[in-house]
Amino acid sequence: KEINKQLINYPNSSILFNILGAVFAGQNNFIEAINNYKKATSINPNYAQAYNNLGVALHKSDKINDAIKNYEKAINLNSNFAEALNNLGNALIEINKLKESISFFEKALKIKPEYVEALNCIGGAYQGLGDKKKAISFLEKAIKIKPEYAEAHNSLALIYSDLARFEEALFHLSKSIELKPNNEKFYNNAGNLLNNLGRYEEANNAYEKAISIKPSYEKAYSNLIFNLNY
Repeated sequence: KEINKQLINYPNSSILFNILGAVFAGQNNFIEAINNYKKATSINPNYAQAYNNLGVALHKSDKINDAIKNYEKAINLNSNFAEALNNLGNALIEINKLKESISFFEKALKIKPEYVEALNCIGGAYQGLGDKKKAISFLEKAIKIKPEYAEAHNSLALIYSDLARFEEALFHLSKSIELKPNNEKFYNNAGNLLNNLGRYEEANNAYEKAISIKPSYEKAYSNLIFNLNY
């Protein structure tokens, strides 16, 4: 309401429209977020932050190609925009352009060497390419910088599980759940690991916890049904 009052006095304020977009994004109202970010960029075509924010809102709305275009606009306006570089890398991973994504993560890390989100993402890219050694090195660096970074613990757990280093995988999955107890994906991953270890009752509990957090989580339902066979 306060921002709308300000817009009466400053109807051509790109900054206010960008802030309003962020408010709607925080409420998961991405339709209104996108509309307001677009207003911000139409008023100020050189507003790199608004293009990046627009890209994020489009990304979360599963409009991946439109998101990529806006991340690229943000980077063209500000080549040192580490967050936009990281976001573009993430978007490229989603369309299976893993090698291309790495160059953007590297650029982001050159600007911000302790950017843990980029370290986690580049680790995921290398994991997808099958280079687990490099993936582990980036993820361990992220955790060293930020020990409470749950996503990096989860990513490490998945790699250690693939390498049959189950004790380490369990440790990092437990850590990720401890840090973010309401993340359904972490419980689903824990279920998969426990299932592989023959600990079927514990796996069932993990899948059921994932479903309780997100009742529409199809993957967890599928895993639970499969696991019940045992």
